[in-house]
Amino acid sequence: MTFRFNLLLILTLLTLNSCTSVKVLHCGDEDPNSDQVTTIDVQTDSITTDTADVDTDATITIIDDFDVLPPLAFVDKTDPEEANTEDPKIEGINIFVNSQTQKWINYYSTKAKKRFQRFLNRGNKYKSVVQAILKENDLPPELYYLAMIESGYSIRAYSRAKAVGLWQFMRGTGRKYGLEVNYYVDERRDPIRATESAAKYLRDLYLAFQSWELALAAYNAGEYGILTSIIRGKTRSYWELIKAKKIPRETRSYIPKFMAAVTIGQNPEKYGFTVKETEAYPDISAVEVPSPISLKNIAKFSKVSLKLLKKINPHIKRRITPPHHATYEIWVPEEKSKLFKNAKKKLSRYKIKKIKKHYVGVDNRYYHRVKKGQSLYLIAKMYKISIAHLKRLNGLKSNKIFPNKKLRISTRSYRPEKKKLNNTKSGYYKVKKGDTLSAIAIKLKMSLKKLKRINRLHSSRIYPGMRLKCAKKNCSERS
Repeated sequence: MTFRFNLLLILTLLTLNSCTSVKVLHCGDEDPNSDQVTTIDVQTDSITTDTADVDTDATITIIDDFDVLPPLAFVDKTDPEEANTEDPKIEGINIFVNSQTQKWINYYSTKAKKRFQRFLNRGNKYKSVVQAILKENDLPPELYYLAMIESGYSIRAYSRAKAVGLWQFMRGTGRKYGLEVNYYVDERRDPIRATESAAKYLRDLYLAFQSWELALAAYNAGEYGILTSIIRGKTRSYWELIKAKKIPRETRSYIPKFMAAVTIGQNPEKYGFTVKETEAYPDISAVEVPSPISLKNIAKFSKVSLKLLKKINPHIKRRITPPHHATYEIWVPEEKSKLFKNAKKKLSRYKIKKIKKHYVGVDNRYYHRVKKGQSLYLIAKMYKISIAHLKRLNGLKSNKIFPNKKLRISTRSYRPEKKKLNNTKSGYYKVKKGDTLSAIAIKLKMSLKKLKRINRLHSSRIYPGMRLKCAKKNCSERS
């Protein structure tokens, strides 16, 4: 029975994303403990990386010890008819500074300071919109810094492993999570669509591994590779796995790099950085246009500059929408979106008539038509989004849906959140050995419930060195 379960577990994980490849060092980082170097072209901001040092003799061994298996979340045995209408809880990320994280903090703030400063400045343009997408998908805002160590927030980032864009998606993984990649478009370069897909992928990984350290390691090395490491190492602790060197060499430094980026990003002045105010990402909306049609004619129709259209649609490679779609959604400034509501006939005259179609198109990929017997649970699972997000997208107040109803499955518009001005800026409390969450709450003169809420904690488990967010008047890097 255990043998059959183990085999089912591995096969189930393989179906999660069979196309994931091992990714390697990003952003031109050098491993402080290694002679291996990756590079970034400062002139073009194109990123190249060397191959990770992965054990070539790694094999999957079926074992009978249930205790060393990954959590049951890998196997979804939920009966659709009895499915819970609530989303599974997703914990916050515990950011703490240990010796390995400190090495990367030192590296980023000294040897790689100019490069990391450039990443902070460039990322600032996308920060509000990326964190808005993460929030919509009920994911921790700290994941914004994951794209920073992946690509340095360059949409032109391209690794030697052929990973592309802000989130460094491989072609197969991108397609699996809804990104179109072909001769005409590469949606891995679209910061919004790529972030939506990254949110789906990260959500899947967390629900599978039930640990942010393992989920992020799997984002870098592939979930199958991390499952192999868990089985070979006989532990689900990321830190124990890297101590035993069961995880690929580059992935051992991936989580410390991420935590270092978060630590610096949350308090850049402390580490000698000043984040420059950059032009905010524009408020944009998705509009449907006949396809194929050139961006030049869309600019002419909408009186939006061609330069701006190309800037907010960096994924359109040939300056025309893909001809294998009858219609295609592009981004336009929000104030111009109303022009496109009833403009299909007017725009049709600009449609390119003679052009070779290289692919089979899938239209209406931004909507789902409800079929008999389908529930919100099944539809959310099908498109790898939360039930809450699906309800918000469609303005639903209950879980009741009816056959033939048309549901939107991706956000139509994005407005970067405006920064709220208040006098209660946040500070941090550093957890000491022996501290409990309730004792810290009393010390900081706030309720336990509030302390857990602002730190996105669903349990009272804390670790020495962990930084807890709190009101600045009550704490400021207290320890």
